[in-house]
Parts: sequence; structure tokens; C-alpha cells
Amino acid sequence: MFDPANPALRWAVPVQYLTDGVWIWSTISTYQLEHRRLAPQPAFLDHIVEQGYRCPPVPEDVRLAAREALFESGRIEKRLRAEYEQRQSRESTPATLVRGELSNEPPTIPFDADRFDEIDVHHPRFQRDVEAALLAAGWLPGRDAAARVDPWLAEFAAQTDGRGQRHEPFPAARDLYREFGLLDLVPYGRGEQVGAFPIHFFPADVRLVEVSAFRLASRLGIRTFPVGRTGDEGSILIVDEQGRLYLSHPAEEFFLGTSIEPALEVLVRGLRADTLASRLDDLRSGRLPGRNRDADG
Repeated sequence: MFDPANPALRWAVPVQYLTDGVWIWSTISTYQLEHRRLAPQPAFLDHIVEQGYRCPPVPEDVRLAAREALFESGRIEKRLRAEYEQRQSRESTPATLVRGELSNEPPTIPFDADRFDEIDVHHPRFQRDVEAALLAAGWLPGRDAAARVDPWLAEFAAQTDGRGQRHEPFPAARDLYREFGLLDLVPYGRGEQVGAFPIHFFPADVRLVEVSAFRLASRLGIRTFPVGRTGDEGSILIVDEQGRLYLSHPAEEFFLGTSIEPALEVLVRGLRADTLASRLDDLRSGRLPGRNRDADG
């Protein structure tokens, strides 16, 4: 797989599974430790320390049992997904503007077929595959989930970190939440240049410490707000006051675009994003402006 900290290294990370008879782990963990100095999960790290940083010989029957356990976990996941899809197909709930496996609330916003007429086929807002992913997630032009996301925003903004810092939901963040909040975008295919991953827009049951955007704000010199997650390695989608989008990964930060439209194109189509370091001077100086916003609430 590609290196998330350097997407140009598309096949840099070997994907194999290892076992010591107790744990099963991927060589992705080894790569992250050797090249990014990122430790394994705490319980696994404690186990490594207890074993004196040595892996004992593994008998063949234990290796085969671990291999079968790995396959079984995949089969269980596949079965659970199939059961979920069957339940969804049997539901009598009307089609909605908010739906998705990861949404943390049941769908309540009614579907309005007339909104399809608002899609400008001659001057589309999104690329065709991006628009298809949005429509499949439940988005339509004019979507406004303010009644559901605003209370969550207020609750989230009231949280403080260990230093007493709070995220303030400025207009660019509110607009994005009201249009895309709660949606789960699933890209089509593996990505054109790098991996394409599902995107989950908050609200979600998360703590401030898990999705902090303070580090990025200090680098940019402008307020930022976390708006979603992408992939499965702790990557956070972040918007700044000007509506510009970023992806914060534990190993690197990326600039996605001056607005949500190019940002979704990068994520859904699996395009290579610029590192924040390579665009930081332009972003700070305003040579990469976001959309003008006159609203203050």
C-alpha cells in the first residue's frame, strides 16, 4: 500500500501478517515504527516489552491457527456487512437526505425529489464521480441539516482540552456542517493516484482530544475546525475560517483545496494532495484565498 505520509511512495508499505502465537499484527506497524517512529497500539507495545522485545519461535500448528483466525475475522466482517445490507433493504423508512452505516443518529430528514432539478448539468458544482458519491450518501442541492448538527456543534464547542482551549464554530465550519454533516461518502474504486478512503462528516460521538485542530491553527495563524474523518488511521478533515480544507494525519498534514469542491475531488478520486509544508507560505500570505464569506453567524 502507499505511504500515507508520502503518497508518492505508492507501493512502499509491505502488507503481510505476522504472529508470535499471542498477537497477530501487520507489517504496516513495523513500517510506521521504522520510518515514522510511530509506536504500536499500547496493549501490543506492553506485550512486546513483557517479551523482552523478542519474538519466540512459532510452531507450525500455531502459525496455521493464527492464519485461520485472520481469515475467520474477515469472514465475520463480511457476514456482518451482508446482514446489515439485508436489514437496510427491508426497512420501510422513506428515502432520506441523511443516511449511512456510520451515521450516529437515525435518518429524519425527508427526501425531496424536486431538489434533483437544482443540479446544473451544464455547469456542475462537483465532478461527476464526486457528485455520484454525494448523491449515494444522501446529499442533494439545498441540503440543510442545521436542526441536527447545530446542537452538536454547540456541545462540541463547549468542550475544552487540557489547556482550556475551545474550538469556535465560525461561519465556514457551520456552512459545511449544515450541508454535509452526518454524511458518509464511499468513493468508487481504489483511487487514481493514491488510495481513496471513505469520508465521515461529523457529528459523531468524539472527544475534543481525538479531533483537535489546534496544531494546524497555530501553523496557519488562523482559526480551524475539525469537520470529519477519512480512512482508518486517525486522519482528520479540517476547515479554516476561509473555507480551505486540510487533512491532518498523525505523520503529516496536507492541503486539499481552497473550498470543499476541490477537496472532495482529491479525496473521492484519490488524487495526490500537496503537503501543508509545501504550501504554508502561500496559505499564510493569502495567496491561496478561500471563498469570501460575509455571514458572521
